[in-house]
Order: sequence, then structure tokens, then C-alpha cells
Amino acid sequence: MRIAIIGGGIGGLTTALALRQFGFDPQVFEQAPDLLEVGAAILMWPNAMRVLDRLGLAEKIREHGGLLEKGCWLTREGELLKQFRLPPTDVPAIALHRAELQHALLEPLPHDSIHLGHTFDTYEQFPDKVLAHFRNGSAFESDLLIAADGIH
Repeated sequence: MRIAIIGGGIGGLTTALALRQFGFDPQVFEQAPDLLEVGAAILMWPNAMRVLDRLGLAEKIREHGGLLEKGCWLTREGELLKQFRLPPTDVPAIALHRAELQHALLEPLPHDSIHLGHTFDTYEQFPDKVLAHFRNGSAFESDLLIAADGIH
């Protein structure tokens, strides 16, 4: 089965890794010409860490992140609204830089399964296939098309 994933961010890469665990060979199409180290901190709540653990990445994420035990809510001016402690769980919440997370997700994927510079344009659905068209003029035929391109 040929699977195309539109979007090489956190959702697309995680989906690709999960599908590979089930024996599929998904192809990821990302509009950016390079996967740059952009973004800010991201918080991986316990449920997300459980998924990363099943993908074999939780330890790597813990190495690059920091354990979150407490937090607070502030106004735009920095005035404290509420302070709280996270309840203890079997899996902790981890905060890390978004680029570190993206790198951890990208590293185990085969390089030839990531297609950069492919801005999704449209698709055609047929009884036995889906044809994804990209603005660079290329197309990819698959059995399944997954949209994981965030706000795009």
C-alpha cells in the first residue's frame, strides 16, 4: 500500500513513524525547501510522551528536554494569574525546543521518504487510487492520502 503524507511537521513525521511500525513505507511531502530549526518551546504532555515511548523516542526526548513539574499562567504584562503543580503520573510532561522534537522524529525515517519543496496543490480521487498534485508540477499516486499540514 502506498501512503502519502502531506506535511513534514510534528504530526506528519509522527504519523510516518507510526505507520512504519506497522510495516508501511509512507512518503512525506513537505512544502519547505529545508526542514529548518525554527519555533519555540513545545510541551509534550504525558499522553504525547506515551505515544513517543511506543515509537521508541521517549528517552531521546527526555535527554533533550526538561521535566515539567509546575507551571503558571501570566497576563500579557507578566502578572501572575495562577500557579499550579502537575500531578504525578507514570509518564512525566517534558518541555523542549520544537526543533529538537522535529529532529528526533525525522532521524529514524529513511531520507528518501522525505520530499522537500513539495507544496500540495490539489488531489484527484479515483476508485483505486489518489493522485496528489504539487505546485512544482510533480504528482504522487497513492492508495491513501493523509493531510498533516497544520494550518495550511
